[in-house]
Order: sequence, then C-alpha cells, then structure tokens
Amino acid sequence: MRAYISGTSAISPQSTFEQEQYLQQLQVPEQAYLAALEPEYRQYIDPKLSRRMARIIKMSIAAAKKSLEQAGAATEAGGTAEAMPGAIIVGTALGCLQDTEKFLAEIVETREGLLSPTAFIQSTHNTIAGQIALLLGCPHHNFTFVQRGFSFERALEDALLQIGEGVPQVLLGGVDEVTPTLFQILQQLGCAEGAVGRYPHLQTSEQQPAWGEGATFFALTREPSANALACIEGMHTFYGAATAREVQEQIAAFLQHCGMDTGAVDALMMGFTGNRQEDEIYSQIAESYFPDKPLLGFKNLCGEYFTASAFGLHLAAIMLQRQQAFSGTLLSGELKSPFNNILLYNRSQGKYHSLMLLSS
Repeated sequence: MRAYISGTSAISPQSTFEQEQYLQQLQVPEQAYLAALEPEYRQYIDPKLSRRMARIIKMSIAAAKKSLEQAGAATEAGGTAEAMPGAIIVGTALGCLQDTEKFLAEIVETREGLLSPTAFIQSTHNTIAGQIALLLGCPHHNFTFVQRGFSFERALEDALLQIGEGVPQVLLGGVDEVTPTLFQILQQLGCAEGAVGRYPHLQTSEQQPAWGEGATFFALTREPSANALACIEGMHTFYGAATAREVQEQIAAFLQHCGMDTGAVDALMMGFTGNRQEDEIYSQIAESYFPDKPLLGFKNLCGEYFTASAFGLHLAAIMLQRQQAFSGTLLSGELKSPFNNILLYNRSQGKYHSLMLLSS
C-alpha cells in the first residue's frame, strides 16, 4: 500500500527544522554525541505546559505540529488549529530516557521509599504519542511501537495499514534521544565513540559510530495533494546477519514487488556510520549492484540511533521535492535532475535491515 507524504518535519543535530534554512550550513558537533538543535518552542507549545515537559516530548510536539502545518492542515482562526489526523503512530526504541533516568535516580535516593508517580508516568514510551493526542484533542488510533532497530519501521507499517483501511491522514513519527548517561554506557559497551573531529564530514575508520538523536514526523495521506513531497511506494524489513548477496536478493524481491528493477533506481541512500566493518556491506552492495548510481548518506548528519531511518526517509522526501542533494549528503556519483525515486537501505546493529522506496 502506498502513501503520500504531505508534510514532514525533523528536529535533528542539523538545521532541518526551519525550511528556509534547511541544511544551508552543516553543524560541527561540540560534544561527544550529536545533540539535536532545538527550536524556540513558544510558537508550538504553551510555555506553561512546556516547563513540565521533557525535551523529547517538546521536540516531538513541535515536529508533529510542523508536519501538519506543512501538509496544509492548519487554519488561522484565533491561532493555529491542526486538522485532526485519523491516527497518531510513533516509533521509539528508548522512549523518554531523561524521565526514565530521573525515576530510577529517585528510587535510589529514596531507598525504594515513597515516590511521586509523575516521573514514572512521563517515562513510559507511549507518553510521546499520548501528549501529542492530548494537545491536538485527537481521540483516534494512538499507538507506539518499541522494537529496537525496527521501531520506526513497525510504526510505518501500521501507518500504511491504516491508510489502506481508509484513514485519510496519519501522523507518523520516529523519535529517540541521547543523554550523557546513555552515551557513557554505550562507550563502556564499545558501541559508540565521540563525534568531535569526525562529523559531519564522515571519515571511514575502525572507530565505532557516534550516537545521535532526533524527532522526525510525517503527515501521510491516502490521496495525493498538490503540496505532496513524495510517495512511499513500499517498505520491507528482514532480520539477522546477512551477506551482500543475501541483501541484494531481498532488494531485488522488494523492487519487483514495487513493480521495478535495480536499473530503474535513480539514487541509493544508505546508512553509512563511519565504522569500516559496519559500512562494508553498504559499499559492497553499491559497487556490485548499483555501480553507476549516485550514493547518498544521512547518518553523517544525524548520527546513529535506533530510529535514524525516519530521518533518512525525511531527507529523501525533501530531496525529491526540491530535486537537489544537500551539502554532506552526496557520497559518490552525480545526482542529476530530474530524479524520480530514491531507494533507502538502512541497517541497525548489523541485523535490523529495512528497505524503503520513495518516488516523486
């Protein structure tokens, strides 16, 4: 089932929230991980409410409202009122991590004594989708998917099912945050290394990926509109360690299901992280099966995290709409205009594989 992206917004470590300044200048990280550039929330959230909200909640609400506005679903009548989505679906692997840490710290500090339930309530994964629904007054389908590297993909799958069942508009999001505590744990486990001096101009080395974060939202519609950015032709996932040949077989079957072959792909977007071992399979696929296709990257802008594929989908949609490659995104080849489609392949933790095909 295909769906049309009528609006999309991303709060990321780069300047992607304001459309007028979209990726005009790449931001060089000043700390060990790629922290999101947060906008002024006053325009999207009542300051009295935002004071009690965790940053991931504020990021998500702002990106969600921006997506609906961009989709033309906003009206000026005593303020901005978003049209009601028929479903709100969010994918997040770690949820409200900041509030989770706060809740666990209170358990230790009080020696498992009497606790305020606020931190626990706000730490649950479905808080993000719930807060968005409360602010929009949306009583419809509200679901959160938590499945590690497939968290956003499962949310997208549900969104496509909702579209297929006749829901006219779905609000879809992929959200995850990073905190100093999380990054320290990832470093101790050997899963992450510092970003300073490596990003945003990614250099392949033996170093582990730098961790990032972001809140990316989409307004998906059943029917195309005049301001639609792109069309999601399909999505496919598979799990487990796979060789380049096995991945190629999956790609060929997926493209055949979408009614095209590898020769019809105009551009290939992959989740290069800068780690030589992680990126080897990406390079093998590009060189062996798509040798003449322009190669695009996105994790050099947002870093590695469980729902980074949402940012990749957002970036590909913007590229199709504007018919251009932004600074730092073109890794090899030449992206000639007009280009009509982009195939996105992402791999998380070496075993969560996802394919998405977008067309203009």
